[in-house]
Amino acid sequence: MEKKIPSIEYRNMDVEERLHFDWDEYNAMSIWESGKWAFKNPEANKYALDTLKRERLDIKSDVDLNEALSEMKEKNQNEREAKQKERASKLQEQKQITCKNCGGHDFQLAGDNSKKYSFGKSVAGSVGLGLMTGGLGFIAGGAAGFAGKKGKKNTLVCLNCGKTLEVKK
Repeated sequence: MEKKIPSIEYRNMDVEERLHFDWDEYNAMSIWESGKWAFKNPEANKYALDTLKRERLDIKSDVDLNEALSEMKEKNQNEREAKQKERASKLQEQKQITCKNCGGHDFQLAGDNSKKYSFGKSVAGSVGLGLMTGGLGFIAGGAAGFAGKKGKKNTLVCLNCGKTLEVKK
C-alpha cells in the first residue's frame, strides 16, 4: 500500500510546525516503528490520523470532522439496531407455530393430554405402601393414583380453519 501526503487543504501547517511533524518521515516508518513513534508522540499521531480521516471523508476542519464522526457513529448504531430487530423478528417468526392447512398463526389450546386417575397405580401403591407402613399406606397408595404423569403433547386448534394440531410441551 502506497502511503501519501494529504493535500494541503486538509492539513494544519501551524500544528505541523509546532509538533515538528514531517509527512515524508511519517510515511517512511515501518509498522513497528510507527507504533513506537505513536507511543512517544501521541499528539502528533492523533494529528496524523485525524488529517488522514479528514482527507478520506473530504472534511476541511476539525469541528466538521468531529460532527461527521459522531453522525457516522449514530448512523452505524441505528443500522445495527435495525439489523438486530430484523433478526429478532425473523427468529420470532421461525419459532411461531404455523397451521399446515391454512398457514395461520392463531391457535387455541384444546387439551393438554394429561393422564387422569390411574386405578392400577392406586392399587399398586396401596398394596406396596400398605405392607410397608401398615394402614397408612392404603391412604397414600390411593393418592398415588392421582399422581398421573403429564402428557408430552398439547392439542391446539387453528382459529382460522379449525384443524387440530399436536405440539410438544
